[in-house]
Amino acid sequence: MERKKRLIILGIILTCVLLIVVLSSALFSFKAVSVECRTNMFVINETDHQKIIESGEFKYGKNILFLNFDKNIENIELKNPYVKVVNIERKFPNYAIINIKERMPVVKLNANGGTYILDEELKVLNFVKTTSDYNVTLNEDKLPNLIIDADANLDYIKDKKAGEFLENEELKRIVSSFYNGVVTTEEIDGEKLAKSCITTIKDITVSYEPTSRFKCLKYTLTFEGSNSTAIIYDDSEDSLTDNIYRTFKMFIDYEDKYIQFMCRNGELTGIEKNS
Repeated sequence: MERKKRLIILGIILTCVLLIVVLSSALFSFKAVSVECRTNMFVINETDHQKIIESGEFKYGKNILFLNFDKNIENIELKNPYVKVVNIERKFPNYAIINIKERMPVVKLNANGGTYILDEELKVLNFVKTTSDYNVTLNEDKLPNLIIDADANLDYIKDKKAGEFLENEELKRIVSSFYNGVVTTEEIDGEKLAKSCITTIKDITVSYEPTSRFKCLKYTLTFEGSNSTAIIYDDSEDSLTDNIYRTFKMFIDYEDKYIQFMCRNGELTGIEKNS
């Protein structure tokens, strides 16, 4: 019985030693990285993959089983503003795949002596000082202007650069709602990807509107190539996204009939052009 115990202990020790030898062997030494893009817009192409890999500042030669890729993801997203890293996937024995998708610009926000190009998460995709700084290939110059009136008091963090995030939850909710309200999506491999916009918005002005009970946020929208406007009051139990979407659909269906479209308390109304 004692001999059997010794054999079991010896077996465990030998197994542990063998496992340590295998894990520390060159077989699991991290050697290479590749990139796979889950979207197919026009921002990122195969010629950018090497730049993305280099910006990750990977440490090769270490055991891939014990690597933490959080800092690599941070480096990639900071140095490539239009890149969103979904994850970095280990492929045994010794390489990894960076799964990325492209960020879609949503609005232009004029602040801090320039213009922020923002996606729905308030990531700064570009910070523009002059019109020549726009990336016209990415249609940054054609994005709707998000105008925050002084009374709305939506503060943002100063001195943010491309690749960083503005930090304001209310502003994030507004931008995200407009994105979800105007951008249609299609599902590819189980993931919803941006496809197209319902209509072109020229300006979005956010202000406070006093009511009998409280102040609510008021969104006044103007459209490219149209004299019509839309006003959306964010004071209903419905989500802001639903109100935006329904207002735009009404604009599309009745643009020739109404000069102004309004959504208050979830109810849509239109003011006729000839009234």
